[in-house]
Amino acid sequence: MSARRCSPGDPREREHIADILLTSRRQNSEAEVTGALLASDARFTQVLEGEKRAVEDTYGRITHDNRHKDVVLLLAEAIEERKFPQWSMAYIGPSQSAAEAVVRVTRGVEDSKRAMPRAHS
Repeated sequence: MSARRCSPGDPREREHIADILLTSRRQNSEAEVTGALLASDARFTQVLEGEKRAVEDTYGRITHDNRHKDVVLLLAEAIEERKFPQWSMAYIGPSQSAAEAVVRVTRGVEDSKRAMPRAHS
């Protein structure tokens, strides 16, 4: 799971989203990666599912794409089964409920990271 900052004041933001979805759906389908993109007015949260190498390669492309700003990896873990098996990239656009979900997800992951004990050398 990753998050990135949006540019709501940028008039090209909607065009960027459409282009990102088109590209990600094609590339994810080829790589057998599934997932979802959840947008709020201020940030995106994205879930990627699939074979580890395919997900890592997809995430690598995202971090090197100029349309994405301040990409942060929130969580990387193995899962029993996919949550979005039929979607090369589901999209949930900006709405009050989407914004609240993004805040809940990112806050929950950030809180759990802070609560995890750190290894000392």
